Amino acid sequence: MKYLFPISFLLALSTSVIAQVSLTAPTSGLRHGDFLCRVEVPYASEGERGEASAWTLPAIPDDSPDHLQTVRSNGDTIVIYERGRMLHYLVRGDTLYNKGEQSRRAYRILSQERPELVYPFQYGDSISGSYEGDCRYEGNHYTSCGQGYTVADGMGLLTDGEDTLHHVLRLHLHDYFEDDYGNGTTERWSRDCFRWYCMGYRYPVHNMTLGFLPVHSELDTLRIRDEKQLNEKASEEELLTDSLKLRYFEDMIREAEDTRFVFVYSPTWYGHHDSGIDPIMELARRNGFLFLDFTDSAKYVHRNEFFYDGSHLNARGADEFTRDLIRELRKRNLID
Repeated sequence: MKYLFPISFLLALSTSVIAQVSLTAPTSGLRHGDFLCRVEVPYASEGERGEASAWTLPAIPDDSPDHLQTVRSNGDTIVIYERGRMLHYLVRGDTLYNKGEQSRRAYRILSQERPELVYPFQYGDSISGSYEGDCRYEGNHYTSCGQGYTVADGMGLLTDGEDTLHHVLRLHLHDYFEDDYGNGTTERWSRDCFRWYCMGYRYPVHNMTLGFLPVHSELDTLRIRDEKQLNEKASEEELLTDSLKLRYFEDMIREAEDTRFVFVYSPTWYGHHDSGIDPIMELARRNGFLFLDFTDSAKYVHRNEFFYDGSHLNARGADEFTRDLIRELRKRNLID
């Protein structure tokens, strides 16, 4: 399944301000009843690791979207509600486990949970482990297994150019996992998350997620699939066309006699589209319609800061692409 590419969040509201030197369960654990407002900010580099590090926060645009997180717990089970999703965690002894997530479209609850954090947790500490579970995405069932690794890899200060937070601890969470669809098809992905904790704050003051990136390797390596491998895989896949939808699309074109159609394929991180779009390209050619293909635009290919996942732009990418599309349509005198 294709999910998350680079996106960052700043903590806009915290319900607890308690001094801490290391991450402990009483001062840094997920707490029932807490509400957090997270603000999306433009992508910026995760910066350096090590002691005496200095990280710079990106500026917050005035129109930055935000969303609310709510923490609920029942015994050792914890659920975070946000944007139509439920993120499941489990506390067992001094260890926090990630148990997966679910939404209307996806169900990914792990039977063997991913160890995410062990208390207390200080600079240089790490925890790792394997995980697996049965999953579902839009009605398609598959199994997922992977390896997770969390390390406190940085300590220093965090600044936005005006204010500076000291005694900041950065956590790096790396995951490598494989999805098996049971028909001989498997997909492998990697994901990196970074969290900045500051003395006096229960929750991270800054989060960043880079993923899900496709990989071509066994579970102990991290080599990203190159362009040739991606194109070879795309050419090998058998893609089926929904003839009924295509027929309705053609009927709509015939009935809209005075309408000028423009077909647009938005950018993808991979820099190519699969053969499933060929019938649409042929339809545009046959009817003399303009087809604008941005998939191989060098401005967007492999540019993490523009994407939510491999096929979907994030807010910054969507804004940038909208401006490019408007310029292209104006250049062709299709809009004023």
